[in-house]
Amino acid sequence: MSVVYSKRGLSEMEFWKQLLKIEKLFIIFLLKDFGVKNRSREPEFYIKAYKMSDEDAEEFMKLCDSYGIAKITDNYPEWLIEKFRSDLLEILQRLKRNIRDANDVIPAFESEYYERRYYQDEAIRCCGELYDEFSLIKDILHVDPEKYMRYVGMIEYEATLLKGWRKADNKLLRQIKKKGK
Repeated sequence: MSVVYSKRGLSEMEFWKQLLKIEKLFIIFLLKDFGVKNRSREPEFYIKAYKMSDEDAEEFMKLCDSYGIAKITDNYPEWLIEKFRSDLLEILQRLKRNIRDANDVIPAFESEYYERRYYQDEAIRCCGELYDEFSLIKDILHVDPEKYMRYVGMIEYEATLLKGWRKADNKLLRQIKKKGK
C-alpha cells in the first residue's frame, strides 16, 4: 500500500538528491559562463548606470561623439569568469565531500556523533559560501537577478534539508547517552 504523495515526508537522503540536482544545474550554468554575454550598449546607458552628473554626462557624450563611439561593448576578462567558475566548483566539491563524510559516520559513540555533526555543519557552511559567491557574481557581472533566483532557491533549500538532517540526529545523541548510563 502506498502513501498519498501529499502525505509523504522527505526521504532520508533528500539532501543528497538535492545536491546532485544542484551540481548538475550549476555545471551547466558554469558552461554558459554564468549567462554573461558581451553586450553593446549606447553611451546613455552608462550615464544612467553610473549616475553621472550633468556636467560629466555632457563631457562623456562629447567624447563619444568626437571619437565616433555609438556603442560600447561590455565584456568581462576570461580570468574573472574562470576564477568564479573554479571557486564555485571548489565549494560544490567541498559540499559534496562533507555530506558524504557525514553520511559515512554512523554514530555509536558520542565522539562519532560530534564527528558527524562537524561534517554536517561544514556542509551547511558550504551552502552559505555558495550563496555568498553567487551574490558576488551577480553584483560584479551585472546579470539579471532573476536568472540567479533559481540557483539561490536551490542553495537555500539544500541548507534547510541539511539543517533538518542535523536536527534529526539529536535523537541519536539522546540514544547514545542513554546507552552510556
